[in-house]
Parts: sequence; structure tokens; C-alpha cells
Amino acid sequence: MHQAVSIIMGAARMQPDVVAIEEPLLLDKGDTSLRLAELHGAVKHWLWARSIPYVDVHLTKVKTYATGNGGAKKDVVLAAMIARYGSRLHIGTDDEADAMSLLAAALDAYGQPLADVPDSHRRALSGVEWPKLAVA
Repeated sequence: MHQAVSIIMGAARMQPDVVAIEEPLLLDKGDTSLRLAELHGAVKHWLWARSIPYVDVHLTKVKTYATGNGGAKKDVVLAAMIARYGSRLHIGTDDEADAMSLLAAALDAYGQPLADVPDSHRRALSGVEWPKLAVA
């Protein structure tokens, strides 16, 4: 966990305009879900304390933006992200595919899409409360 917090804080020092965070899933009753939720809380507090806006994006929105299907399996999301963005960067794991979908969705929500995405995928952008950003 300490390594994850260090990476997040290092990235946030780049002074992002907004940080998109995949909402934690509390599916199991084990220690992992609780620890991830605690980490999310610590990261969000850290961002808030530095006036860095953030947005929570549910996993179904991440999957929908990637594939058009909010219930898509991890391998389908990975394949979709490789097909769409693989010529520009290496996407090697399910987690990297989710992160790429989240990044692409956030950029698209702010009018800077990385690629053409079908409307069936872009519908994931609705229902997310994207923070208003100051215009420089």
C-alpha cells in the first residue's frame, strides 16, 4: 500500500487539473476490499487537502467506455483497449487497460478525446459528475 500511495502522490505533484479515480468495489467481505476503500479515502483526502479536484468513476462506466458493455469481462476490456490504443502505447495487463479507459474517458469528457469512440461507448460519460475546470 505504501508504494501505491507514493506513486499516487508523486503523480499528483505534477499538479493535474483533475484526477479520475475508479470507485472501489466492495464485493467481498475480506480484508482486501476494506484496505482498498481505506486507500481510496486517504488518496481523496490528500487530493482534497491540496485543492486538486477529483472524480469517482464507477467500474461499469470504465468498462462501457472501453467496450460499450458495462458488464464486459477483463479480457474483453484489455482486447478493446489494445485494439484502440495499442499502436500508441503498450497495454499489458487488465489493470493497465482499465486505467487507459479511465484516462481516455476523462480526456473525452473534457473535449480532448484520444481516439474516435462510438456513441455506445461515449454514453459512459453521462452520469459522471465531472468537475468544472478553471479556464487558463
